Amino acid sequence: MQPSERSRPSQSRSQERVEKIIIATQKMLAQYGYEETTIKRIAQAAGIKQTSIYRYYPNKRAVCSLLADIFIEEQNKAITHCIEESLRGQPAEKIIHEFNTKLRLGMHQEQWISPVQLALRSDPHLRDRHEEVLDHFAERFSLMLSSFGVTETGESLMRISKSLVLIYDAYMMAIGRAPFETHPKVQEDFETVIHHYITPFINGATKS
Repeated sequence: MQPSERSRPSQSRSQERVEKIIIATQKMLAQYGYEETTIKRIAQAAGIKQTSIYRYYPNKRAVCSLLADIFIEEQNKAITHCIEESLRGQPAEKIIHEFNTKLRLGMHQEQWISPVQLALRSDPHLRDRHEEVLDHFAERFSLMLSSFGVTETGESLMRISKSLVLIYDAYMMAIGRAPFETHPKVQEDFETVIHHYITPFINGATKS
């Protein structure tokens, strides 16, 4: 996963330095977790001075916020693919399974994702950022749900979508905490929950 283009300084030397900071932060988060990741450790891993990091980011929260953007970009692509597959006639169950599998494997490959999610959830200074991320995915999921055949619109659709986002938030937390060998079972369990939740809306049933 590469940093967002809009987040990169224009000068090539600055771009290179930011790349190093981001890659080093990803490594430190994967190795130490959010609480134990420090600017000093990031600087050492990046091979640059701490003062160089402060030129771009005031603290590790700012870097984690950028990493959230990187995750968002990748998931936007995945959700767009889901919508395209749905419009081609693929069943929602198959699309959701493939989406969940890619998310699960992506989290295993990019092990900084779980610490960033935990940071957004637990750091009071990132609470607003966490809400922004949830709202963003609610908007995106509403489009996906509509492509599946959900006929709800407006605020009703957004309520359904926001609840689905919270289910996925819990799914990611479960994947982040569970041993790797149990990840497929975690996925299976959450897919059951997801299908039970969205199927009535796809079938046009009223849910109390």
